[in-house]
Amino acid sequence: MDGEELFRAAVESVQEMVLKIGGSGGSVVLYYPFDGDFAGVEDGFREASESFHMSLEPKLGRLMVTVPAEDCERIARMPVRETLRDVVELSRSSQSVSEFRQSVLSKYPCARFGDTGDGEFDMALCFPEDQDPNVYCVSEEAGRVIFHRFSRSDYLAFGFRLP
Repeated sequence: MDGEELFRAAVESVQEMVLKIGGSGGSVVLYYPFDGDFAGVEDGFREASESFHMSLEPKLGRLMVTVPAEDCERIARMPVRETLRDVVELSRSSQSVSEFRQSVLSKYPCARFGDTGDGEFDMALCFPEDQDPNVYCVSEEAGRVIFHRFSRSDYLAFGFRLP
């Protein structure tokens, strides 16, 4: 993950939080797995986030991004990727996993669903990479669809298979 990707991931994480729960009401601290050259990531992150006040710190095996409250409010007003908005909205409806799948495919016929290969999730969802570079791991818990969103590189690093 380079610094620009890390910045985009932080923005999307805040946007996802706002869509799911309505906002943070304060600062947000995000952690991302990392094992590499911090200086290179730091330079790219600072450049990508130059108009924000986010901070980046290395921690053992991960990076810590702190998003201050004013940046969270600003990010909440930014346009959200349509696929992310739709996945959140569909997960909030009372659909089964199979109904969720059909709803996604009716709007996004190019979406792909498949097995992650680990048994932890019911299925993985991918959109064409130019439409959404993330992978959504979808499961049904207590009659509700939940998902975890990963970058493709993190998803593959876990040893999962792309659909």
